[in-house]
Amino acid sequence: MVSVKGFFRVKDVLQLTGLTYRQLDYWDRSGFISPSVAAAAGPGTERLYSFRDVVALKVAKRLREEGVSLQRIRRALAYLKENFPEVNEPMAGLVFITDGQGIFVLTDDPTVMVNALRGGQLTWNVDIGQVACEVARDVTHMRRAAAQG
Repeated sequence: MVSVKGFFRVKDVLQLTGLTYRQLDYWDRSGFISPSVAAAAGPGTERLYSFRDVVALKVAKRLREEGVSLQRIRRALAYLKENFPEVNEPMAGLVFITDGQGIFVLTDDPTVMVNALRGGQLTWNVDIGQVACEVARDVTHMRRAAAQG
């Protein structure tokens, strides 16, 4: 793999991400994910991608592999760019969860996710293991109190 001062050429990006040249070219030309280091500017020039670009491309590819349409990913990305301006590159800087239809993004609170396709609707994560431990602890306390009372 050849890296130009920490940046990656198209052939390396293809190898790292598993994307086809057609996908990579289309995603760049359509403005979905473009190289942040150097864009193609005619014959004899080449695209150069940063490490974060490669991460974003791989995340997008994984979402596609999980059944999320490119249209949905674009909508989620637009929402995230508008509502999370402090995150420069959402596809490389956030944690995504999908069921193949929705795209959820973890927040700073590990129990809360944002649905990036439903206007930021919040979704709460309930840790069943934690709830079971709480119930077991409460049962123990209840039994002790009943035995003393």
